[in-house]
Amino acid sequence: MIKIKHIRSIALLFLLVLGAAGTYIHTYIHTYIHTSKPHTNDPLVTVIMPTYNRSHEVEKAIQSILSQTYKNFEFIIINDGSQDNTLFILKKWQKKDKRIILLNNEKNMGISSSLNKALKIAKGKYISRMDDDDISLPTRLEKQVRYLENNPSITVLGTAIKVPNTNKINRLSSSPEESAILSHFQVPVYHPTTLIRHDFLKKHNLNYQKKYDAAEDTLFWYDIIKKGGKITNLSEPLVIQNIHSKKNYKLDQQALNYNKFIQQTLSPILKDKMPTYRYPISSLHACIIVKEFQKINYKNLASNKAITTLLNRYCTQDVDEYFYIKTKNQLTLLFLKNGKILNKYFKLLQLKKINQDNNHYLELYNPKTNITKRYELKEDIYHLLDY
Repeated sequence: MIKIKHIRSIALLFLLVLGAAGTYIHTYIHTYIHTSKPHTNDPLVTVIMPTYNRSHEVEKAIQSILSQTYKNFEFIIINDGSQDNTLFILKKWQKKDKRIILLNNEKNMGISSSLNKALKIAKGKYISRMDDDDISLPTRLEKQVRYLENNPSITVLGTAIKVPNTNKINRLSSSPEESAILSHFQVPVYHPTTLIRHDFLKKHNLNYQKKYDAAEDTLFWYDIIKKGGKITNLSEPLVIQNIHSKKNYKLDQQALNYNKFIQQTLSPILKDKMPTYRYPISSLHACIIVKEFQKINYKNLASNKAITTLLNRYCTQDVDEYFYIKTKNQLTLLFLKNGKILNKYFKLLQLKKINQDNNHYLELYNPKTNITKRYELKEDIYHLLDY
């Protein structure tokens, strides 16, 4: 006959097992509700991803979006006239997940046209950008939506990016004031990490300009800030950017459109002192641009603190003076230290200043080629840098 104390022990053990099972079931249901289905009050996000001839990489990008902990999104994928197996792969994934909306361009239209096509049908409160060769980490959308919901003054939110197969993390400024200045000569946010307020774009009728393809986001961010928007970045890397992937554009096209963008944005500030820049812009040139902002406090874009931060970031080389000179009908900035030139393309040259016929020149001698050239100074005096 079983003793009473044994019955009590068995009953207690049963209750413990039942309690543990109940806790597990509750946790499972809670996790399922919070990660597998959207809350009814979660704002809709529209993820936009153009793709072109990316059959070997696009599935990883798609999977990274479908695996997000934040579930209330539509996923617009634009096949931009791919000539490989990309469209077949996209159709396969569309059958697997009803959140995927597939647009197909019969011929290649370029990234700007594809993005604008998606924006026209987007239903989300927020627009999320995704590149077809990158990976979004699982909590990306969840953390970005939470931030914008709690910070209504921010228009665009980016994140840091992780470089694959390394420990390297690239970050951009978290200060909207610094981003406002940076938007004039470089991107203040990594395009494929962004979450954007859709109503702001619609209110100001903002979209991508095809003439800037391959550098399409440069003018886009500049226009957002010009309309009063604010841009910031999370310091946490939430996207793995495949920087080694083959790009679907020519680098010279990117450089050409980037320079076109800079001419448009900096001309009102630098006026007749507008050099021809090379892509990407050097820290020496960035230093001069920020100093020009400091002189005129252009449109009250930034506080002294923001400008000082940028000066400390870019004005790191020890430079005594710089000149604006005319070279092949272009304007070039020449940087000097102890009478020697720091510019990459003038490193071998020595110089002397000349006055002739009330004009001012720099005479540059290249000891390697034994050639001397004379360049007209753009202004009567050179500029001293306050380092």
